[in-house]
Amino acid sequence: MSIEVLTVDDSRWNETIKALSGDFYHTSNYHKLHETDDGDEGLLLVYREGTQVVAMPIIRRSLKTIPALVDDFADYYDATSIYGYGGPISNQPLDNHVFFQRFGKALNDTLHALHIVCIFARLHPILENDSMVTIGDVIDVGRTVSIDLTQPEDLQLSDYRSNHKRNIKKALKNDIKVYPDTTWEHYEDFIRIYNLTMDRVDATDYYYFSQEYFDDLRVELGDSLHLFVVKLEDTVLSAGLFTLYDGIIQYHLGASDPIGMQYASSKLMMDGVRQWGNTVGAHVFHLGGGLGGSETDSLFGFKAGFSSRRHTFKIWKYIVDDRHYNLVSDRFEEWLINQGSVLPQTNFFPLYRAPVNLSST
Repeated sequence: MSIEVLTVDDSRWNETIKALSGDFYHTSNYHKLHETDDGDEGLLLVYREGTQVVAMPIIRRSLKTIPALVDDFADYYDATSIYGYGGPISNQPLDNHVFFQRFGKALNDTLHALHIVCIFARLHPILENDSMVTIGDVIDVGRTVSIDLTQPEDLQLSDYRSNHKRNIKKALKNDIKVYPDTTWEHYEDFIRIYNLTMDRVDATDYYYFSQEYFDDLRVELGDSLHLFVVKLEDTVLSAGLFTLYDGIIQYHLGASDPIGMQYASSKLMMDGVRQWGNTVGAHVFHLGGGLGGSETDSLFGFKAGFSSRRHTFKIWKYIVDDRHYNLVSDRFEEWLINQGSVLPQTNFFPLYRAPVNLSST
């Protein structure tokens, strides 16, 4: 059996995702946002055996954008998942190992045919789709947090950490409001506060997005994307983007004005989204994890205060073509040496895309 390859403009992409109960991370609309003029291309790989189906979206990236390579590897690529949680989805139970092994073999053949030398993907903690991956290495990198919205609300609240409950109660007493901004009145406020927050925490470029990206995000995700705002009178204290797709609420991006931190406005925002989730019939609110899967940073600690429910966050690494992967890595290392630098000691994958600091010769 072979794999069908769909592009983002193919209507069958989203039809397939909807039938398999994926998340917004799997949609063609979200992948379209990550296509670039440099040749990054969203693809959906669909494997079928009668009514048994598994599909995996990827971003195929051209190797010619790597400075060490130029045009020497113009016909070769690597692949990754989008910003967020990706990996395969299926209409088959996770214990259908024989089916997923056949998918793995077909996937390997297709990746070779697409001239993809390696693939890296962040797997989906809620969907537990690591069970569908049968080739390469699946690595446990941390935990994420979610709130079970199928439980009665009193049980949801009872799982809050005591200081979260206290801070939320105090914020409400100070007449701070949280609500879904259905008219997107405070869209520009969100972008401004988000950039301020990234500056404050000294975030890497990976966490910064252009105005064009945010504009396209609104267009492509449409009714799946929701802006929540926390205000004290006319001042926006916190704001966040949340998605709702097939019963899953995802905390996508959030930010707080420095003044909002003293009011615990971000805690009130999360509680407001949880309450909204109960009214719209969502079954889970996934808050995510810490930076890079960390369970010890302040971000994870903040999220963990809302629920004791945990999910395993895993990544997938697979070198499809050893020969070309080694050639590209060696060429990259040679280029670094010529630039007066060296290859860092890192577990970054793929190695030739590791961030480096170039020094003068």
